[in-house]
Formats: sequence, structure tokens, C-alpha cells
Amino acid sequence: MNCQDFVFNNYNSRNSLYAILDRRIKITSDVPVKALVQVIIKDGINRSIGDMYLAYPVKLLGSRYLIKLPKGAATTPKLISFSALDYGQNVIGTIAKFVNGEQVSIDTFNLVSRIGGNQAIYVSDSTTDDVSYKIVANQNIVVVASTPCVDLSFSSGGIASDSTSDCDYAAFTALPIQEYDCHSQLSGLGDVKIISTVSTALIYELPNIVDCSKSLVVYNYQSQNNFGNVDRVSVNMGKSIPLNYFNTDSFSSRSAYTQIRTTRLGGKRAKGVQTIVNAFLTNVLDMSQAITGYTPFYNIVKGGSTLEVCGLKNLQQQYFQLNDQPISLKFIRQINMPSSFEGYTCFIIIIEESGYNVFFSDQMYVAYISGINSLNSQSSYGYAIGFSTSTLTSISIPGNLNPGGEPVNGQTISPTIESPTPLPIITTTKSSATFKFTGSLILAMLLINL
Repeated sequence: MNCQDFVFNNYNSRNSLYAILDRRIKITSDVPVKALVQVIIKDGINRSIGDMYLAYPVKLLGSRYLIKLPKGAATTPKLISFSALDYGQNVIGTIAKFVNGEQVSIDTFNLVSRIGGNQAIYVSDSTTDDVSYKIVANQNIVVVASTPCVDLSFSSGGIASDSTSDCDYAAFTALPIQEYDCHSQLSGLGDVKIISTVSTALIYELPNIVDCSKSLVVYNYQSQNNFGNVDRVSVNMGKSIPLNYFNTDSFSSRSAYTQIRTTRLGGKRAKGVQTIVNAFLTNVLDMSQAITGYTPFYNIVKGGSTLEVCGLKNLQQQYFQLNDQPISLKFIRQINMPSSFEGYTCFIIIIEESGYNVFFSDQMYVAYISGINSLNSQSSYGYAIGFSTSTLTSISIPGNLNPGGEPVNGQTISPTIESPTPLPIITTTKSSATFKFTGSLILAMLLINL
């Protein structure tokens, strides 16, 4: 494809919406498929930045989104694109920007559903403030968000950078939020998420819309803190959680009332250094999305990829396979979990092979791949490779609940996390991807700023 078809840098102000030409790509299949979008941007001096991220089937899209993005280096922007599906009504939507807890702007966008009709992109400034973006539309849409030049120092807990000479492009396809009525709670353990810190710098937690409160209680744990934190996550702002690789092996969270979306800012690190040297963005999945069996993935550089596999405690590394061959235990490391999540486990697997590969486990798991995005480059990518649609369910509770965790008698109490129940069996075969659907994928315009 011609890169110029997907480049957008024709803007003259920040914090503004722009109409853009239709650059949607539609993929229709009657068998399960997995679609990846790879971005490579060269600067003319043998250096490139970029990312590779997952496009989701239309059945996973929605009309409401909450987005947080990493800060851009120097004065580079953040970009959020909106694309309509190619059927149904035209779309009218709004994007509201929140800074440090306050709404500072709201803008309206219009999307044409027919092929060839204009779509939209929002260009935001990039500061050290805490910023979030809430998107509401009258129809389901595709939202792709990116920071074309991530400030690697600031994202790792360091000072803000005033140079673009050391940054990386990061993008992802957002997953929607829902509305919560405050009269129900999630069944079982609720929304449980687990990720390692090996390739993670920041976690962004993005709660559903809560009708009765400005916040949502989420229980967050790091492996060195077995008691966890009871965090009241702002419904408008979400929450940014920095992770120190040298202090903790894993991050785990639980939302008992309603689902949250979780985004991971990841990247590779030089040995013995906390600062990431590249960046990627990906959604963190809830453990009800676990599968068993085969899942395919594609990685770029030989010996430059890491597979993260998480599941229940009965997940056994000696039975892992790659391309129908047992994975040598010398390439596998089990990571530490907080005691409250001792019913779960995660493994880090070094992947030597490049190209098309197939992972296998006969136990339930979710999996993520990350690695170097292109040859002769230090840019990285990361995406989820093994998962199904969420099977989280809710039960109705009489009366009004307290999802925001407002103190009762001066205290807010975190419920005990019990041992996890068996996950529902969702099996994949060697020839299939992890999406079980017949339909379409809509890839939004690639977000590139040169």
C-alpha cells in the first residue's frame, strides 16, 4: 500500500477534530481470522519507529470509549481516529477531553457510513498533565488511538523529554466501555486481569460509565504487595499505574461490580535499566476470555520476541508446545504472583523462531506476544494472541450498591479474593485463530505523524 494513503499530518492546531478521506480497509471472512496492522516509519537515517497491533471483529466494537495515551516526546501530538462501519446510519459522536479531573472541551464529529465517505481524527496536544478522552457515538464505531512519538523517559517515571530523537510509535484498537446501573455485581470473582511487568511500564485502568458514582472501586495488586490497594478509579479520568520492573514481577487487578478496560503501555528495556527503549500499546484481557488449544501468532525478528502466558494454577509449563514441539524449559520462567492471586500463574517464554508460529497448551490460558517491530530497528510491538470473547456475567442485587467505595463508618473494606473457579472451556484448533465469528473487520486509518 502507498504510505501516503495513510499518513495524516495536515493539521494546523491541537485539540481539534479534522475530517479525513476514507481509508478504511474491510476484511470479510467465513472462517476465523486474525488481522494485524503494522506501522513502520523511517526517518531517512536508517532509523525506524512503529508498532504492530490487532484489529478486532465488529462484534467486539461499541459506541462508548474511554481512552488514555502516553505523553508524546517534546511537542508531538496524540491522535485518535474514528471510523464508521460501512452499513447502517451515519454516525454523530462527541469526544470530551478531561485534564486533571476536569472536562476542558467537547467536540462533535460526523462519520459517513458509505464507502468513500469522510471519517474523522482528533489531534490532541501532549503535556505532563493527567489526561483522558471520553467518546460517545450514536452507532458502533472503530476507535484507533496512538502516540506517534512516545516520550520513553516520562513513561518510565523519568523526566519529560524535549527531544524527538529517542521515541517510538505506539497504537492500539480500543475496546468499548458499557453503562453500569449500580443494581448488579459481577458473578464469581468478577473482572480479573493479570499481566507481567517484564515488558510493561504503565497500566491504564478505564472503568465503565457508573450512573451513581464518580468513581469505581478496583482492587490492584503487585507481586511485592500481597495486600493490594483499594483504588477509587475516576469514571472520567481512569487511572495510570506505573510499574517498577525491579520491584515487582506482575500486576493483578479485580473489579467486583462491573467490567473495566485495561490498557498496557509496554516496551523492552536494556539490561538493568528501568526506562523502556521502545513502546507499544495493547488491551489487557480478563481471565474469563481464556482458551485452550492452539493459537497462531506472527512475530518479526528471530530471537527478539517474548510470549506471556497466564492462566489458572494448573497451567503447566512442561506441556507447552510451539509448532507441535515441546518448548525447552530453559526458555520459560514462571513469574511471582501476589498471595491473593495464588490461584493463578503466569509464564514468560522466549521465542526464538520468527514468522508464523502456533502455541499450544491443553490448559486454559490467555497469551500476549511482544517483540521488535522490524529488522534493523529498536521499535517494538505487542498484542494479545490467545483469547475468546468475555464470558463475564452479572447478577441483580436489590437496592443501591456502593461501587464508588464511599467510606461507610470511616472505612472502605476490600472483599477477600477466593480461589478461582474453573474457567469455561473454549478450545481452538491448529488451523484457527481465536476469534469465533463470521463477519467483518474494519481497520481504521493508520495514525502516523511525520
